[in-house]
Amino acid sequence: MALYPDEILCFPNEGEDVSALKLLLRQCGYGARLDNTNVYDRATEHAVKTFQVAQGMPASGAADNETFDRLLLLADRT
Repeated sequence: MALYPDEILCFPNEGEDVSALKLLLRQCGYGARLDNTNVYDRATEHAVKTFQVAQGMPASGAADNETFDRLLLLADRT
């Protein structure tokens, strides 16, 4: 994955960027129930929404650049 994916990630995207997103969510404590696939499923959407709410962001469930910014900042601190 580049620093940011080429598109906003959301259900039902698939690919390496989704796998990287799931890894970041797990590192930040929001992906304990996520599987190790490259599919942006409803569980991924829920984990992203939970993270967004915790960060005071609009809970879209889609991983945009702001979501990645905050995940990367939090991952650097852990």
